[in-house]
Amino acid sequence: MFNKLVEGVSISDVDVYLDIELTEWVLPEKMTEKEKKENPSWETCEGFLKERTFEEACQLAWEEAGEERKQKFLNLPNFDPEIFKEITGIDVKKEEEETIEIEGKKFTMSEIVNLMSEIKKALKL
Repeated sequence: MFNKLVEGVSISDVDVYLDIELTEWVLPEKMTEKEKKENPSWETCEGFLKERTFEEACQLAWEEAGEERKQKFLNLPNFDPEIFKEITGIDVKKEEEETIEIEGKKFTMSEIVNLMSEIKKALKL
């Protein structure tokens, strides 16, 4: 696991998974105006098939996973946050930072500070 030999552990002993969905059917009431413009057949089809990259799907699955499931990943033998990030795009080190939730999305404090800095620049404050 994580490019290192693990003895005495069977794959059946490792109860970790994420529900990674690369596609999702999006109903009209969940579509943004941009998605409607980009998918002109949405009315005929009553929605559209949204495709995600593997990293986007992993990130979404990770965000939806409970803390217990996330901890199971972190507790895997030889867990390596760099390899995990290389495979999934998920930076578990970044998650250790304090976060705040705004409209259902989590932001780290450093992300908020960076955004505030960009806003100040844009407003020339």
